[in-house]
Amino acid sequence: MRWEVFYYQTERGDSPIEEFLNTLPRKARAKCLAYIDMLEEFGLSLPRAFIAKIREELWELQRRKS
Repeated sequence: MRWEVFYYQTERGDSPIEEFLNTLPRKARAKCLAYIDMLEEFGLSLPRAFIAKIREELWELQRRKS
């Protein structure tokens, strides 16, 4: 089952995450988008190196250094 990822938008329609991603160098942006694609495909089945529970129903997507 594929997940659908939504980027946060302010009441004015701004998307801080998209704005942030657009400031990154091409290689870093591609890496971040690849992680987001993995989240869409695997959801919370991703290895814990990629996701972490913050509290209750709030999770973060991350890439820990090995």
